[in-house]
Amino acid sequence: MSANMDHKGIVKAGRLSPVIFGNFPVKNALARLNGEMRLLDAVAEGYLVDTDIATNNPLNFNDGTTAHLGLTVSGGEWVLTPASGANKEAFVELTHAGQTIDATNRFALEATLSFDDTDAKQVIFFGLHAGSPAGALVDYAADPLVLANLQVQGVGILLKAAESADDVKSIFVVKHSGTGDPVIVDTGKTLAATASSRVGLIGDGSGRVQVVVGNSVVKKVSLPGGLSATSKASCILKQQEADVSPLTLGRLLAVAVSD
Repeated sequence: MSANMDHKGIVKAGRLSPVIFGNFPVKNALARLNGEMRLLDAVAEGYLVDTDIATNNPLNFNDGTTAHLGLTVSGGEWVLTPASGANKEAFVELTHAGQTIDATNRFALEATLSFDDTDAKQVIFFGLHAGSPAGALVDYAADPLVLANLQVQGVGILLKAAESADDVKSIFVVKHSGTGDPVIVDTGKTLAATASSRVGLIGDGSGRVQVVVGNSVVKKVSLPGGLSATSKASCILKQQEADVSPLTLGRLLAVAVSD
């Protein structure tokens, strides 16, 4: 697949991870040859590819009742900020209207996460799910460590407060078939407040997914019951209490799909 590598030159100063995209047919996806790719660059403040951004704007957050533009640029990085108040959810959709991902597709997702040290009551999801991001994470129990009500049909990376410290989040893989409780697998990795860590998902088209944290594949999982045929890629921030700490997503947000 090396002939398809194009990540080295795709963004001069903020290149895609070779661990996540090194074996992905980036050139074919960019050219819409058996694939599709979206790449959002905070420095350029827009997509480098895909001209339909004006009509399929995926940059929204949800304050519980109404969708708003909620993704901003600060210091050359994308920042996602929820509305003030308890039980609010902020999200950015990486896929556009009409683009879906299922278990037969090869796919790759990338973001760089950094959370504030005052957001112990927030849960972060980055991955694939069915339906609207606004409904992907329903209300969870008073203890943010109890996630029995998490309803995500798909697979993703979940960050939630560690039991030992409010300023550290444990990194899990969460997968859900759409029925029953989700399966949550500990990666053994954590992310400290104000630190940045690149995260990503790599799907091989046969139901197996690799989870990347930093520069390493930390887990390999299989999808329970596959993916919904209408799966979307999003980063979702859900806060339990009136905590409005932002989530920094790094310079680049990327999603690519290949048949």
